[in-house]
Amino acid sequence: MIPKIVHQSYKDKDSIPHFFLQSPKLIKEYMPDWDYKFWSDEHIDKFIKYNYPYGYDKWIELTPKIKRIDVSRYYILHYFGGVYMDMDFHLKKDIEPILKDANIFSYKPYQAVVKGWDFFGNAFMATEKEEPFWLDLINWIYEQPSQDHVLQHTGPRGIGKFLVDKPQYNTHIFSHDTFCNSHCGDGIGKGEYGVHIRAATWQRNKEK
Repeated sequence: MIPKIVHQSYKDKDSIPHFFLQSPKLIKEYMPDWDYKFWSDEHIDKFIKYNYPYGYDKWIELTPKIKRIDVSRYYILHYFGGVYMDMDFHLKKDIEPILKDANIFSYKPYQAVVKGWDFFGNAFMATEKEEPFWLDLINWIYEQPSQDHVLQHTGPRGIGKFLVDKPQYNTHIFSHDTFCNSHCGDGIGKGEYGVHIRAATWQRNKEK
């Protein structure tokens, strides 16, 4: 069973851009009986240092910063379970009815289908608590070349590659008719339950 908690993260609450405020509003509108947890960078650092001390040194060495952000979400999902959504992921309806018959959920946008990518969209993820997939994924990430691009290392194409080599996990990857990205030149899917607006602030943020 997926725990009824939704996680979101940003540097800190005081600096959340205005255009990110719609996502938590929609979560609370469509999933009012779910708990909501916001994670700041400071929160995340303390959480990993305390709960996963054996991985902290490897985590803190990941650069650029977006890689640490990606991996922090996998630690959070392993520890608590529930749903993670990027701050620019907008729900269109309650997703609880479709979170069944698997331990791990994600989505594959239309762009990834067109390009033939192995893909596990990490803008939206859902999981049971303490699912081994997440620690196996994190350890795999730590073993990959540090110079790999974010998308192929800690991001959706990296996880897609991981799953090709380890297909034993009980995953469900929603199609672009259920969730999709927006503003893709290759076209977009229906996204009946939600859409990733793809603000891509990390691509403009040069923090190491």
